[in-house]
Amino acid sequence: MKEIVKITIKGCSGYGPVDMAYDDKLTLTPTSISYEYKPYLESETNPPRKWSHRTNSPLFKVGFERVVTTMPSVLEPEEVWECTDVGMMDFTVTYDDKSRKHIRYWCTPSAFPECCAAVRDLVPFTEMTPEVVRSHDDDVEDE
Repeated sequence: MKEIVKITIKGCSGYGPVDMAYDDKLTLTPTSISYEYKPYLESETNPPRKWSHRTNSPLFKVGFERVVTTMPSVLEPEEVWECTDVGMMDFTVTYDDKSRKHIRYWCTPSAFPECCAAVRDLVPFTEMTPEVVRSHDDDVEDE
């Protein structure tokens, strides 16, 4: 069986104010996590963000494997998520033989609670939660 070696999740804002519009991309490997947030219009309240974290921690690898266990339900959904006026979530998985699997949804991160929670657990505590995996609970904590 092929092993997942990289997971890329891209997102974008849905219908809303142009000053809050964005594209973002999160990339995971067994030894790294990186994130880039590009606002449509940069401002003090919507600045660009870019960070990466590399590690050889066995705990990080366990966390990556936890994300990997959520990929079958993301890549082979029983239910197709497609909503209007919401952003896009784009999943690309790269396998050890360099092959890829890609799927796009028009939905919010709440459609994938286990996957997004597993990814959020890998985000360094010094960084804001990436929009592409942000949940309603993250919004409540920020208030």
